[in-house]
Amino acid sequence: MYRDKLYPQNAKDVLLMDEKETEKVEEVQTETSACISEAGSNFIAVGANTSSLNEVRRFYKKVSIEPKYAKCNHCILVYRHRDEEAKIHQGYNDDGEHGAGRKLLEYLTRNNNVNVGIVVTRWYGGKHIGTKK
Repeated sequence: MYRDKLYPQNAKDVLLMDEKETEKVEEVQTETSACISEAGSNFIAVGANTSSLNEVRRFYKKVSIEPKYAKCNHCILVYRHRDEEAKIHQGYNDDGEHGAGRKLLEYLTRNNNVNVGIVVTRWYGGKHIGTKK
């Protein structure tokens, strides 16, 4: 099992995209959940079929630059895919939501989900959710 590091997108990543990369990002097909509200915060999950780290990067970039999600406080990424040699690649980025990506990855692993990328966006509502530090 391999863990790959992916970092949040920044303006430089987006501004340096050439026309070919822009087209690849736009081609990524996604599914979006309904908005869920808890303790004043709003959450939306976006998912895509991904089978390589490059596809995960494109998916993450697509969600990150979407105006609706670019304004969220946190953009949590989790992904898990199997390569041509049947090795599992997986990872997450909490984007400031300590433990959230790890818990989502545990869920994907427990349910044997592969070839999937998920981004959970959170618009912070002012109340802490989860265990206190």
